[in-house]
Amino acid sequence: MFIPGKIFLRKIVRGDCIGEMGVISEECRSAGVFSIQDSLLVRFTKNDFLTIMDKYPIVNRRLMKVLIKRLQNQSLCPTPARRIKKVA
Repeated sequence: MFIPGKIFLRKIVRGDCIGEMGVISEECRSAGVFSIQDSLLVRFTKNDFLTIMDKYPIVNRRLMKVLIKRLQNQSLCPTPARRIKKVA
């Protein structure tokens, strides 16, 4: 299910992070998210997220790997965002 007029950036799967870039950069979110199936999410406040990052360095390293991977994927295979058109 796609929403006409929305831009599809990527599919999010189990274990993915969303919203972390805005918290880290202290900027507005760069995108929104919608679910096409029932989902279970964990939500952290900014303060809780930063506390976890400080308390558990392994989380910091894993998150850095995720962000680096995203940047590498964008650099190696740049694909323009697709605008979803109404089909029917």
